[in-house]
Amino acid sequence: MSTDTVADWLALVDAAYPLREAAEWDNVGLQIGDPAWIVSRVLVALDVTAEVIDEAAQVDGTLVVAHHPLLFRGLERLAPDTAAGRLALHAATLRVPIIAAHTNLD
Repeated sequence: MSTDTVADWLALVDAAYPLREAAEWDNVGLQIGDPAWIVSRVLVALDVTAEVIDEAAQVDGTLVVAHHPLLFRGLERLAPDTAAGRLALHAATLRVPIIAAHTNLD
């Protein structure tokens, strides 16, 4: 079993693509999940979709590293009546952590 955590992977992404290098308007870094969660594999995606979350959920401990942030603008509420809210709730319910690396990766 892996002892890597979401925090370890976030530090790895930050070392390669510093979060501070992201555009001021961008929302990068940990978007969903607990930094203490164990990571056993990583799924890389351009966008976070329901299909990406479902694929990640098939293996416990799968971290999603996405280019485009799921949570781009500030949320007024976390509810299933918006696309971002539905996906964020879906990921959190399935314990699928999500890290975004957008303009810091560009």
